[in-house]
Amino acid sequence: MIISSMVDLARALGVQGRMEEVETLLRACVGWHEEWRGMQFQERRDVVWLLARVLEKRGNLCEAVGLYGRCYGGAFRVVGEHHVDTREYLRSRGF
Repeated sequence: MIISSMVDLARALGVQGRMEEVETLLRACVGWHEEWRGMQFQERRDVVWLLARVLEKRGNLCEAVGLYGRCYGGAFRVVGEHHVDTREYLRSRGF
């Protein structure tokens, strides 16, 4: 509901030609959508986890740790802290 309201606001700002504000608002919507809805799916977490592993192997530890954290957070919210997937994220990365 909130995201759809923000999209409506972005449309109204676009009609007014306030494109910088539209971009900022839409980037926020995309980020929230990814964080709260996208990570609920195991397939999405698997892809993000693989990307994190690649980044870690290539030496980009900061970004990799952030992605690992997103996987953990998604699993924690969707299946709970005691689920095997959530525990695996913790064990593998030492969070």
